[in-house]
Amino acid sequence: MKIRITQIALLLGVLSSGSLMATPQICPIVPPGDWMNKQQVAELALDLGYDKVHFVQPDGGCWVAYSEKDGVRYEVFFHPASGEVVRVETGS
Repeated sequence: MKIRITQIALLLGVLSSGSLMATPQICPIVPPGDWMNKQQVAELALDLGYDKVHFVQPDGGCWVAYSEKDGVRYEVFFHPASGEVVRVETGS
């Protein structure tokens, strides 16, 4: 019985922690068919003067280009359809 209670507590902890770590919606909701592709986003980041684009992935309803400029890492959030820069954060 003690093991069962521990398993349930552990499961509840895992389930609740995932929802606390979810990225908030940053960009407006855009249908997937209207999104730019990853290569276009990488090219936009390079055009903005970032030296390297390590990878591009969706986050918070935006495309995020994990980029580098002058040795500093950045997370550049792009509107998924227009390519407009929505937010820039320094990464670790």
